[in-house]
Amino acid sequence: MHRFLKLLILPLLDALTPRVIVEVGAGQGALTGPLLGWVAEHGAILYAIDPHPAMGLERLVAEHGEHLRLHRSSSLDVLGAIADVELAFIDGDHNWYTVINELRALERRAHEDGRDPPVILVHEIGWPYGRRDAYHDPEAIPEAHRQPHARRGVVPGQAELGTGLNDDRDNALLEGTPANGVLTAVEDFLARASGSWRTWSIPGLGGIQILIGAAALESNAALGRLLDSIDTPAFLRAQCEAIEQARIESERKRAGLRRRLAETQLRQVMKSPDPREAVALKRRARELTEQVRELSEGLERVEELEERLRLLADGQTGAIESPNSGTPR
Repeated sequence: MHRFLKLLILPLLDALTPRVIVEVGAGQGALTGPLLGWVAEHGAILYAIDPHPAMGLERLVAEHGEHLRLHRSSSLDVLGAIADVELAFIDGDHNWYTVINELRALERRAHEDGRDPPVILVHEIGWPYGRRDAYHDPEAIPEAHRQPHARRGVVPGQAELGTGLNDDRDNALLEGTPANGVLTAVEDFLARASGSWRTWSIPGLGGIQILIGAAALESNAALGRLLDSIDTPAFLRAQCEAIEQARIESERKRAGLRRRLAETQLRQVMKSPDPREAVALKRRARELTEQVRELSEGLERVEELEERLRLLADGQTGAIESPNSGTPR
């Protein structure tokens, strides 16, 4: 969710000015850290929930204990105990049972506090987990709400599991079935919610669904203007640029890993003691050396792409913010 920070989350914080924020699924602290900068400046409190926090998150607790409360527990054990929540980020266990009950807990607690439900951002409404469950701990999900699952990969355009992404997770065997996936959980929650909600969705980078109580929206003009901008060409262009930046970062990481692999293989080849392999090893050494060179050049091209994208983004920002500019192009 941290990839939405500049485009959506920071403007949302400024429009909403929440005093109590909840982050479910803090993970490595990629979003937690930037949130704490805003929280400290505005005297707010951030509740981060993660049953297995990373070391980086523990370090943030030591540095920002006054504004950060870390719950090392399941979200469903904690959400009902946090009062006066005004903004919540849901990005933890990406399955129907967990997400729908997180939403219900936030709405229920708001009613107990006598206030409007919080603004809620739900991550991973797109592929692969919008219509397919994933489980950090399958045994934590009641059997009646647990999809048949396996540790195999998810494949774009294929309902069944196979050789694909995220094969280290327990993924539901099928997608698109009832009570299956994050987006399905959001839709099923809204169908039976006690209050009136409005929603916006942003595609790409896993996708985000924004849920806001109708009454809260009517009382906050700045929030309304921000949400109205989501469907504008300027916003969508900025989102496309963010997606492209994510692709470039992925290419950089992949090229770096391939280069390290080639370098490791090259070192192993050069250490071989068998003289009978000398000719073949020299040939392989030349091949690997050339591969390392090509991969290094690939990384340089990625850096060039990043610089072009940065210049494009700077130019677009200037065009949007210029007082003499017309309709954003």
